[in-house]
Amino acid sequence: MTAPDDGPKGIRLDIDSAEWARVNRCLHAIGQDDRFNPPVLARQTEFGASMGIGPCWRLRGHDGTIVEIDHGAAADEPYAAALPARLLAHAEVLADVEGGCSLILEAQRYAHLEGRCGSSAVFDLLKIPEGLVPPNPGQPEASASVGGGDLCRVLVPSTLPPSGFQEFEEQPVQLGLERGRIGVLADWSAHGGHRVTFRCLAATTGSVVVDLWGGTLADLVHKACRSTDDVALDVFAEHVRVRHDDWTAWAPRYVHGPDADLEAARRHLAGAKEPVDDDGTGLRIRGSSGRPSVRVEAHHLGDRHLLRISTVLASNVADEAEVRRHLDALVRSRPGMKAWMEDGRAVVAYDLPASEVDVLPGTLSCFRDAVTGFDVLLAGDDPASRVFEPEHMFE
Repeated sequence: MTAPDDGPKGIRLDIDSAEWARVNRCLHAIGQDDRFNPPVLARQTEFGASMGIGPCWRLRGHDGTIVEIDHGAAADEPYAAALPARLLAHAEVLADVEGGCSLILEAQRYAHLEGRCGSSAVFDLLKIPEGLVPPNPGQPEASASVGGGDLCRVLVPSTLPPSGFQEFEEQPVQLGLERGRIGVLADWSAHGGHRVTFRCLAATTGSVVVDLWGGTLADLVHKACRSTDDVALDVFAEHVRVRHDDWTAWAPRYVHGPDADLEAARRHLAGAKEPVDDDGTGLRIRGSSGRPSVRVEAHHLGDRHLLRISTVLASNVADEAEVRRHLDALVRSRPGMKAWMEDGRAVVAYDLPASEVDVLPGTLSCFRDAVTGFDVLLAGDDPASRVFEPEHMFE
């Protein structure tokens, strides 16, 4: 036996069948996993009341979305407990068949269920996961009121992978609020797929475009929301909040970092059969037959996301007028080309918007064509300054 059978003593919560059903609908929708994100029930603790909220259930989806469900059977004392998902499933059965089911939390170790006709069960409590607190929202950047069925028809298809891409990890989607409409863009072009935008009518306030993880939201509006239900959507600085009568969900906005841009660059270069080495901070494309070794790095400069293609034309070069003249000629030969001197090295670079990663292989080839031969002009008679030969390849 898991616990003594002489009658449970602890915090008793008489939870009605409607509440058990609400929580279970959300659990089934998001595919809860007891090992990492068990459902948590809490009242007025540091976990649950740091922002003055009432008693509630908290769930967390696979993409970090936090789901909150009102809890209406709070006791006077504070409590917080992580419960196995099958406890909730069994509680709903007892509440339905026996007309009610009570939950007793004992000594922060056990959870007891008692049906009104005498059925019972005892479960071990689970470890409460960290970080299960929704954000302090502030003022929304934009808001919308939309039918549950309408939101379902734009979120669900946008989070499904195209045919043949089922083995890929889930991708973030782009959510846009504009006058009278909600749009969701799914972009699989970085993997060789296509882009598609789904739109629906909505009552909107303000306009905004954000990236977010939409998988858990899609599951909720599909499986825990009727098509005739009204849903409120608010976009905040770090999250998107969706409010339904039965639940509130906070989906994290996706921050597109340099690592993601670099990974997209690597995939496109590998598809073009370029010999690529990854050193952790950038990609090195090896040179051959007099063509330079080239480096690709990702940079975020404010709102500008760039892939910088660069190479060292020559090393051990004095910063003299003749060298500057050659570099200026190279810069003038192609719009967007940059060149500078750095610690005795002549460096040339070209910045490609990260959103144009699909043309990276072709841009890289043009870049190499443009710079090939300039090492000879800069090196003069000093073989130590040559970098395009295999033994002097740029690292």
